[in-house]
Amino acid sequence: MTPRRCIAIAMVLCVHVALACTQIPTTTASGMVDSHDTALDSLRSVVQQLVGEATCNDVGECRLIGFGAKPCGGPASYLVFSIVTTDSVELASTVEQYNARQEELNGKLGLISDCALVEPPALACIDSRCTPIHQGAK
Repeated sequence: MTPRRCIAIAMVLCVHVALACTQIPTTTASGMVDSHDTALDSLRSVVQQLVGEATCNDVGECRLIGFGAKPCGGPASYLVFSIVTTDSVELASTVEQYNARQEELNGKLGLISDCALVEPPALACIDSRCTPIHQGAK
């Protein structure tokens, strides 16, 4: 084996080892980054706490907010919340931070998605909880 061939093999092995040690983020079915980014995880937890149970007496108390950022643009999904139990201003601010962080990661990591538009669901107040009603649902 020539020295040049040994060096080439060593370089290929180094690249493989480096790639094996790198955490490669994935994208969920909805197009959201699953990178185990601590800032994203922390913001997601705050959003979940703010949304809480989303209790309602009437559908007029229910709202939607775009959550997450698809690499092609637009929200990855929609969250349903109640204006009775959720501070809408705080939720909007926290979701804005979450979406901005996800957009940043999408660009930094070069992620792509299906670019499909995520349609917002209709809303209903079912069993005193704000509930999304997706098109085609029976």
